[in-house]
Amino acid sequence: MSQVPFQYSLHITDSEGTILEHREFLARPEDFSNPSAVDPRLQLIQQLREDIGDQGSIIAYHASFEKTRLVDLAKSFPNEREFIESLLPRFVDLLIPFKSGWYYKPEMGASASIKSVLPAIAPEFSYSDLEIGNGGLASNTFLAMIQNIFEGDRPLTNKNLLAYCERDTEGMVVIYRHLLALVNQL
Repeated sequence: MSQVPFQYSLHITDSEGTILEHREFLARPEDFSNPSAVDPRLQLIQQLREDIGDQGSIIAYHASFEKTRLVDLAKSFPNEREFIESLLPRFVDLLIPFKSGWYYKPEMGASASIKSVLPAIAPEFSYSDLEIGNGGLASNTFLAMIQNIFEGDRPLTNKNLLAYCERDTEGMVVIYRHLLALVNQL
């Protein structure tokens, strides 16, 4: 069983980390079982092509995971391989300074995960106000929607999924700004 990307969130910033724009995508669960629908993975690629542009860095936390998902998509959609492969060298991984031990705060514990780093550098940043506050819950909720066993309010849950993903990328902006401020102090 492979991991299937079903949503993304992009915070487009300037070089100082000022958010200029937010863009997002969330697949429609019913399209995964509708043989006449465009494959939701292809929908994601097509929307990403419109949203991401052809310049600038793509900042991710644990970029190897994101890049692997893109490589998987390129294998599934060979006609999109050139576009997808053009994204790969643009990635910058925010995990590296923490995983490498170049920056550490005791509040991080022994973890470089984003859920440990964010509260350590920005205690005011939280997921606690969200109905969906972690990736596991987001994935399981969406899977239940695909499998048609979800019993909640679908439109509200879609908003909650988008809010969680947006908060995650907003967290990356917070980390980027923090690291940039440290570099600017040198």
